[in-house]
Amino acid sequence: MRVLLLAALLVPQDEELARLVKEQRPEKLNLQKPPEGHPSEHSAVMDGAVFLFHRYAWPPRAEKPLGTVFSTNAQPRFDGELEWSVAGIRDDRNIGFETCDLHSPGLVFMAVLPPLPCTVTLKGTRRWYCDVPVTFKDPVEGATRRIGKFTLTVRWPAILVTSEEAVAEHLTSKILPGWLISPTLKAGVERQPHQREPLVPRKGVASETPRNPAWCGCPGKPTRGERPPAPTTKEWKVASIYEAKEPVENIDSISLRFRYPVEETFEVMSPPLK
Repeated sequence: MRVLLLAALLVPQDEELARLVKEQRPEKLNLQKPPEGHPSEHSAVMDGAVFLFHRYAWPPRAEKPLGTVFSTNAQPRFDGELEWSVAGIRDDRNIGFETCDLHSPGLVFMAVLPPLPCTVTLKGTRRWYCDVPVTFKDPVEGATRRIGKFTLTVRWPAILVTSEEAVAEHLTSKILPGWLISPTLKAGVERQPHQREPLVPRKGVASETPRNPAWCGCPGKPTRGERPPAPTTKEWKVASIYEAKEPVENIDSISLRFRYPVEETFEVMSPPLK
């Protein structure tokens, strides 16, 4: 483990981070609260979420259906993300199925009508965020703190976040939002006026109902090979929305709440689907 010069100002390291994760997990995943409503006969409960499963013939109401669609829908009960895939479908044997790059794993298709009840097995990752308090006292440009695989560096009026592993760009704003960085001015320093940027409304895009939809809803046939990989990064800056005009010399301390991403693998199986 790397030794920092200012030992008295160390933020939680590996052991302390593990303690915070253990303490916060039950509350973050709402483990003390049972799911609301009555459990469905088509549902499966796991830590932090309820999965709903369904099967129906495709096309619906057709005299001679072409196959069976299985739907999987997650109802998260926590602040975070669920990513999963359909690992298998079986009745008294494993049954092959087709996927769509846009609509799976929510929908998958098999070109048969299994007469027996089927179970669907999902495998995936549950990601929640552990709150880690960090304080830079008498901050100077370039001061650093380490939290697990992340390093935080003062680049005022921003905090530079560096990760040992690639992070999906869409997660960076969840790990450290700018509004969670709170500087405190030194005594006697007058606050500079702050002006917010005007909000520009975004125009919506009208959606069209595809003609001759496939089992997944795509026009004609399921989408193949058109989903680009999510962009990733190992370094990004997060600007504070407070005291951004002040030089670091006028800052007495910078307090922030770093939301450390905790990723857990899971496997869940549906009840028999008729």
